[in-house]
Amino acid sequence: MRPVPELLKIENDLYEEFQRCGVQLCDPRVEEADWDWDWYFLMQHHGAPTRLLDWTDGALIALHFALREKPKGDPDPALVYVLEPDRLRDQLYALPGNALTIRDWKDYAKDDPYYRDKEDAWENA
Repeated sequence: MRPVPELLKIENDLYEEFQRCGVQLCDPRVEEADWDWDWYFLMQHHGAPTRLLDWTDGALIALHFALREKPKGDPDPALVYVLEPDRLRDQLYALPGNALTIRDWKDYAKDDPYYRDKEDAWENA
């Protein structure tokens, strides 16, 4: 398993490269957007690796995405997870590694040109 700073660097490099090359994939609204998540949504839509999960409140939509790229005859089951988001958030905050994650994020952010001075916004990153 790779260390968190290395993973964040890889993610940041992929993000920057997608922004540089992906301009032709988006309308001007995304290209000029201040909201970085628009780029992450566009990356995921075009098959780039992101940390985003597909969320829906429709069971059949979830089933569609679980099965759409599954090869015929694949013996492994397709999975659809049902989550209660508020409870999940509470559980994640209670994990012992949460404080370490925040510390690692702040160490990474203070050295990154984009996230410098945004160390306290780790949840948004």
